[in-house]
Amino acid sequence: MKVLIATWFGGGNVRPVLATAMDLVQRGHQVTVLTNPALRAQAQATGASFLEFGRVPAHDPRSLETDIVAAHEGRTIDETNQLVAKRLVFGTAEKICHDTMEAIDSVDPDAVIADYVLPGALTAARAKKRTCLVVADGMYPLPYPERPRESSVYAYLFERMTSKWLPHLNALRRSVDCPAILSPADLYADASAFLVMTYPMMSKYPPPPRTYFVGPQFVPPSSSDAVAGERHIVLGSFSTIVTPEQSFVIANLAEALVQMGLESLIAAGSSRLASNHMQSDCVRITPFAPLEDLLPRSRLHINHAGNGTIVRTLAHGIPQICVPLIQDQHEYARRLEELGVAVRLGKTASAGEYSAAISRALDDDGLAVKAREIARCIRDQHEPARAARLVEDLV
Repeated sequence: MKVLIATWFGGGNVRPVLATAMDLVQRGHQVTVLTNPALRAQAQATGASFLEFGRVPAHDPRSLETDIVAAHEGRTIDETNQLVAKRLVFGTAEKICHDTMEAIDSVDPDAVIADYVLPGALTAARAKKRTCLVVADGMYPLPYPERPRESSVYAYLFERMTSKWLPHLNALRRSVDCPAILSPADLYADASAFLVMTYPMMSKYPPPPRTYFVGPQFVPPSSSDAVAGERHIVLGSFSTIVTPEQSFVIANLAEALVQMGLESLIAAGSSRLASNHMQSDCVRITPFAPLEDLLPRSRLHINHAGNGTIVRTLAHGIPQICVPLIQDQHEYARRLEELGVAVRLGKTASAGEYSAAISRALDDDGLAVKAREIARCIRDQHEPARAARLVEDLV
C-alpha cells in the first residue's frame, strides 16, 4: 500500500502522526510525508519519503520569527481561532490543495491521511478520487448530536469559524470539480474515517459515526507503581509553540518552587525567559527535556495541558497541575480535572497560588490513586500500531 500523509508543524499533532508513519513503514507500506520543511529530519527518521509544502511560507512554531500562524497574537480564544482560520486552516487551503494534488500525482497513493486543520489536503484527495482519512491529535473538532453544544467551547468556535469560511472553501472545491459543502458539520464528509489520536477517556461523549479513538501512538510504560523514593522531582514542561504568557507562567512557577525548596526541573519550551536569577540549588530551568526520562522520576507534573504532554503523563500515572494557555488546552485541562487527576490553574496565577496548588496536589492522595488507576487502564487497553492497522483495514 502507498500512503501520502499531509500534516502541519503544530504541537501535539506531530508525534502521533509521525509515529503512525513509522508503523506503516515497518508494516511494509510505502509512506510519503508532505509537510513543512522544518519537519524534514523527523519525517525521514520514520523511514518515510519527504515532500514539502512549496506554496506556503516555511513555518516553524518554535520561534516568533518563523511561526507564520502566530496564534498567540489573539487576545481571546475567538480571536485566536480567527487567526488560525486565516493563516492556516482556510486561508492556505488553496495552496495546500494544489501542493497535495501535485504530491498525489507524484506518489500515486492508495490513500491520503490529512491533518484535520488541512481541508485543502482533504479537497485534493476528493478531487483525485483517493481514499482519505482525517486525523486529529486531541478531540473531534466539531459539534455533533451526541455531544451537547455547550459542552465544548473549542468545537463551537471551530464550527463558527468553518461556517464563516465555507464560501471560500467551496470556491476552491468548485475549481477542482468537488461538490460544495452545505454545512460545517459536513466538513469531513469526504473522509472514509476520522482518527482521534488520544485516549477515549479524554471525551465524555461517544464519537460521531466513522470516528475512532486510536490512542496517542506510543507504548505506555509497563508499570506506574514506582518504588518508594524513586519519584522525587516536581516536573514542569511547557509548549513548543511560543505564547506570550508562557514566560510569565514559568517565572511565577519557578518563584513558587524556589520558595518551597522542592527539587524541580522546568522545561521552558521556546520561552525566551531570562531564568538564571530564578534558579536555585533545587530548581533548574532548561529549554527542553526528555519527558520519557523524567516522568518515571516525577511525582507531580505542571504543564500547559497540551494533548501530547498530558497523555504521556496519564500513562505514567502522575498527578498534574494544568495551566492552559491557548485553544483546546482549556478543554483538556477541564477534562483532567473531571477525571480526578489534575488541579487546574489560570495563566495569570501568582507564585502564591502555585504554591497552594502544588501543596494541595502533593498532599492529595486521591489524585495519585486516581492517576495510577488510569495508567493501569491505559496499559490494559493498549493496542500496538492501532492507527496503522486501522488504516490498513479501512483502505
